[in-house]
Amino acid sequence: MRILHLLTSNSLSGAESVAINIINKISSTESVYMSPEGAISETLKSENIRFIGMKKFSFINVIKKIRKHNPSIIHAHDLRASVYSVIPSLMSRSRVISHIHYNSPKMSKVSLTSLFYLFFSLFFEKVIVVSNQVKSEFIFSKILNKKIVVIPNVVDAKRILLLSQLETNEQYDLGFVGRITPVKDPFKFIEIVRNVKNKIPNIKAIMVGEGDVFNECSELIKKHNLVTNVHLVGFKNNPYKYMSSTKIMVSTSRFEGFGLAVVEAMILGKPVVVCNVGGLKELVKDNLNGFKCSTDEEFVDRIYELLSNDSLLNEMSNYAKIESRKYTEMDRYFETVSKIYGGILK
Repeated sequence: MRILHLLTSNSLSGAESVAINIINKISSTESVYMSPEGAISETLKSENIRFIGMKKFSFINVIKKIRKHNPSIIHAHDLRASVYSVIPSLMSRSRVISHIHYNSPKMSKVSLTSLFYLFFSLFFEKVIVVSNQVKSEFIFSKILNKKIVVIPNVVDAKRILLLSQLETNEQYDLGFVGRITPVKDPFKFIEIVRNVKNKIPNIKAIMVGEGDVFNECSELIKKHNLVTNVHLVGFKNNPYKYMSSTKIMVSTSRFEGFGLAVVEAMILGKPVVVCNVGGLKELVKDNLNGFKCSTDEEFVDRIYELLSNDSLLNEMSNYAKIESRKYTEMDRYFETVSKIYGGILK
């Protein structure tokens, strides 16, 4: 059974981590990882995963690479990868699984994106979504109901706890881990830190990740005189040691299918303060393992409340660890995915 995991990004984040875990844990398959060349190649090399790189994610490049590899199944990990998989799958007689890790606003209404996806979904064997929220927000979910299966992501807690033990020289109040892209809204995070600084002048925050607006974030930090308050450290193969040295993790995503970094933070006992969107609505229980916020003012108030109350911070830290256990059942997850592979090829 030859599985080709297709992704459009060239750096490590939630969907990429899921693909890597599936490749590593389902040993009964001959799996490869295909995406544009970039920082992800070093991660894959360290994991001993075969990588098929493209200079650019384009329809022509996808066709050429897939026809050459001739996989049994193309496991596409986002909307564009799913759509681009269909034509080459027909050429190579491969089967397609569309794995949707986030809930794009364009999928919640009649749009070119949702209509294109609906048409090409006729050729998908299965549509995996990472939360009930992703399914419910897709405008055509009822039409595809028989193909859709909800499989929440899982996290390797043992690995995260082990990697988190590596020491860092700094301690932080707030942490942001993820792609530095508009959808993750790092500008909002910087603005929140700026406002918290009015109440806590020596507030310290760290941002781990790379992306399209990295330079803009760096300039914004300088513009608001936050250089000593916000450390923008770029992509790190091991973000967990930074998460471990942070009191609170913050997610400012405009939309989020699941929220893998949030679960990782919970495993490390970090209260999470997040936007009230997508899969984060299911992960975060208000006043228990964190807070869901709708405005910058709410973010600032909740963060200040936690940082000024050690008892509340510790209480939420303990509950975060308990709540994270729902998302660490690795064996069950990979057994489910393996059964989907087997069922498709019967």
